[in-house]
Amino acid sequence: MSVEHLCLVFMFAGLIVGVTAGFPLGFLMGGLAFIAGYIGMGNLIFYQLVLIVGGGVMRSYALSAIPLFILMGTILFETGLSGDLYEILNQLLRRIRGGLAIATLILAFLISACSGIVGAAVVATGLIALPSMLSRGYSKEITTGIICAGGGIAATIPPSVLMLIYAPVVGISAANLFIASLIPGGMLLCLYLLYVSVRLRFERPTSTSQPDAGEISGRTAAYKAATLLLPTVLIVLGVIGSMFFGIARPLEAAGIGTLGVLLLATLHGRLNLSRLKTSLLYCLRTTSMILFVIVGASLKLGGDKIAQDFILGLTASPSTLMFIMILVIILMGTFVDCVGTILILTPFYLPIIKMFGFDMVWFGVLFCLALGTAHYTPPVSIAVFLLKGVSPEDLPISSMYRGITPFIFLQVIAILIVYSFPQLARK
Repeated sequence: MSVEHLCLVFMFAGLIVGVTAGFPLGFLMGGLAFIAGYIGMGNLIFYQLVLIVGGGVMRSYALSAIPLFILMGTILFETGLSGDLYEILNQLLRRIRGGLAIATLILAFLISACSGIVGAAVVATGLIALPSMLSRGYSKEITTGIICAGGGIAATIPPSVLMLIYAPVVGISAANLFIASLIPGGMLLCLYLLYVSVRLRFERPTSTSQPDAGEISGRTAAYKAATLLLPTVLIVLGVIGSMFFGIARPLEAAGIGTLGVLLLATLHGRLNLSRLKTSLLYCLRTTSMILFVIVGASLKLGGDKIAQDFILGLTASPSTLMFIMILVIILMGTFVDCVGTILILTPFYLPIIKMFGFDMVWFGVLFCLALGTAHYTPPVSIAVFLLKGVSPEDLPISSMYRGITPFIFLQVIAILIVYSFPQLARK
């Protein structure tokens, strides 16, 4: 067995043990790659590390947008604006059966469209909507399923951080990938809304009455919608529209969105130094973790060439290979951080994509849809564990798994539709 094979086995085994033990993925991948690289390459690993930090994917212009998109969503949550949005949506939809559930999905969509991170969207939506839905008599299954699925949309719609990472790795425009994801992301939201509406036709909450303290007049609701909901929607549309029409690249669009949220929080009197500091620290921690994972996964030890040769040696049709690749993404994304999954698998998949002439942008949308599915899939189900961390102790995790299962099937349906109709995911 060659040194490259030994390094690949060492990194794979170490990754499984480390993830199971709960080590931070950024330090785990970086440490394993450095140790294996030093064994296989000696002092050359130091030169390669300098080349990665000073060049390659780390010099990508698109990556610089990540901290601004994270900051945009964090400010929306830390200043309490997201909670106000939920209240407004609830009041506007209160006459519709299941209006609170629909309001929760729309809130999760708006948070996802501001932050681009699944974890942030799930936790923020859970903190805001979970107590309200449970107190109104919604079942534990439908409540937790809606929150996890709604937050998971962040993987599939602009400004998905996963897309910002995928794009420079394969050498395509992040803006083009964002634009291509608009129809699949909107379709996924419509599938969720349709499922929730139909299910709540047969499964009514045990208590549908609204507490008197939460009622506001129609005029007040209209005023709040005009001063908060409408500006938030305009900010999201401004971010997406500026990229769609070629006015701004992802970094400039992120700057537009962040400035808009800062101005909105200031005008509503919600922004102060303490909340700004908390938002900046969260942004710093999350961005640092992502960059550590990128550096660790970018170290080339020869393992990618071994895996490429193995995959290209398979005698299978393009459809079969695509099925296998999507399945591997889902399985790996269940256990490994999605950023790491992109950076580990993409070098293996790249020669296959080129050999069969698959569109890079289309495959990127499929990749992110599969990663969204991985967030829900047991036995790990990252979205479920994140929501469990902000849930009451008497809320069993088994109810969360039952709640998210129908949304996994809806996600698979979305993948099949995008695969069958590639024109839905092309610029």
